[in-house]
Amino acid sequence: IGKGGSAQELALSAMRVLHENELILAFGSDGRDNTAFAGGLCDNITREKADELNLVPGEYLRKNKSYYFFEKTGDCIVTGDTGRNVADFVIAIKS
Repeated sequence: IGKGGSAQELALSAMRVLHENELILAFGSDGRDNTAFAGGLCDNITREKADELNLVPGEYLRKNKSYYFFEKTGDCIVTGDTGRNVADFVIAIKS
């Protein structure tokens, strides 16, 4: 059974195409992306952590287990329940 929400899945999926000095941050405004995590962020540091931990992002995506990926890398966003469910937010940064 998978665990994770659309924001976590989006961030993890985007990691496959991120280049150096790019970051993607995706999170739900309610602070809960179907889990205790509001979302996730991915960048080169996330990729390095995944490599060090022998994590294959595609395997987590195929099984809809993005929560477990971010739990292992620590690149999860935790805000707690905000009491507001307006939308999901995506921030992409290229420097």
